[in-house]
Amino acid sequence: MKIKETLRKVRGFAGRHKKITVPALILILAAGSFIIRTQIAAKLSTGGEMPEVRTAAVEKRDLTQSVTMSGTVQSFGMHSVTSQVSGVEIKSVNVNVGDRVSKGDVIAILDDSQAAADRNAARESLAYTEESNDLSISSAQRNYCNAREDEKIQRQRGKEAVGDAADKYNELTQEKAAAESKLIATQKKIEETRKALDKETDPVKKEKLKETLEADKAAEAALIEQIDAFDISIADAEKAVRDAQNARDDNDRAASRSVEEQREALEAAKLSARQSLVSPENEVNKASQEVDKCTVRADSDGVIIDLPVKAGDIYKGDVIATIQDDSSYMISATADQFDIPSLAVGQKALITVKAAEIEDKGGLIERVAVAPITASAISEGAAQGASSGDAGYQVIVKLDSANDKLRAGMKAKVVVNVFEKKNVLAVPDECIQTDEDGRYYIETVDESGEISRIHVEYGMKTEYYSEIRGEGVKENLKAVIPETSADEEEELFY
Repeated sequence: MKIKETLRKVRGFAGRHKKITVPALILILAAGSFIIRTQIAAKLSTGGEMPEVRTAAVEKRDLTQSVTMSGTVQSFGMHSVTSQVSGVEIKSVNVNVGDRVSKGDVIAILDDSQAAADRNAARESLAYTEESNDLSISSAQRNYCNAREDEKIQRQRGKEAVGDAADKYNELTQEKAAAESKLIATQKKIEETRKALDKETDPVKKEKLKETLEADKAAEAALIEQIDAFDISIADAEKAVRDAQNARDDNDRAASRSVEEQREALEAAKLSARQSLVSPENEVNKASQEVDKCTVRADSDGVIIDLPVKAGDIYKGDVIATIQDDSSYMISATADQFDIPSLAVGQKALITVKAAEIEDKGGLIERVAVAPITASAISEGAAQGASSGDAGYQVIVKLDSANDKLRAGMKAKVVVNVFEKKNVLAVPDECIQTDEDGRYYIETVDESGEISRIHVEYGMKTEYYSEIRGEGVKENLKAVIPETSADEEEELFY
């Protein structure tokens, strides 16, 4: 029992000197270890019984370094349901706290009597404007149709006038041609009569030929005069054709211009009608929206967690209901300043929520804070298991799958494996000690009970096991576990 008494003395000394420095503490522990070994050797040299020594084998293990954080379950979103209408009575509330709602479900109905009256007045104003517009458009449409009909008539009249003038011109031209044909025949007959007269010797016949010749000359003169008169009439008829064509073209252009003006007037009436409807239609839409706002609907799926109003209240624009989006949850955890550099977005995590019967379920880090959270949040994190004396960093972890038992506010544990080594020599961390020079070592015991010291180097360290390297370190060595329990260690150092 002297060995245990020696340990208690060492602990007692350390407990009385809590501000003792680390080097001094190492020397104390080394001295204690030396005393223990001396007592064990003395016990063996005097033939006493070998004191009970606890050991742990040096074994090859797969070591995983992890970060463990405490946190709380949170919903991905909270939605406050409100209405833009205010100063009206709440006629009914259609849900209770705890009810599950879908987007679009009616939460409450507000008094819409004033909004409905405004909407009816706006609709009447719109109907009056539409009727007035219809009259204006109908009038413009008639004027346009009349202009097109007038254009058709004017074009027909112009065409007929040109045709009549052309017919007169053609008639005169034909009559002139007939007169010219007669003139040619008469002139030929005159020439033949002259030749007959020159050859005739009979005085009686000769006299008769002279009479015929004079009659033909008189006919020739009449024909020539007639042809000259035709030339004047044809010139006048040709001018009449041109005048009729010009008049027709002028009338056609004027009729087309009138049609275009009436078409533009019709389009202007339609445009003016559309423009005149904008304001009353807006008023109708605005009033209809005010009526719609009196029916308050859920803007998301979720659970009603707060309902601060009731039927009969005068709504003043405050929150009518709060909906918690429970379609998925996240864990808001707190990591200390030493762990945060090891964490990154995309790392896999294991999540435990005992209240929801969730044990080591998969998750994924979605956000890692780059700055410490506020003092109040750190204090809250301390209540969840983080130290309020250290800088706390928020880490958001999303569960891979949904769980109906999850509720916001439940406590959660998050474990993130940040590093792994396979098939390395390791011992429980409590086997590794420090000598007076600050070097690490383990004590091994062989089958005869002899204790030896082997200096080692630390490798990867987990919560319980540590990788060791060094000359003489091999598998299946029995490393001594110093005779200090976990409770005693806590008493010794704290």
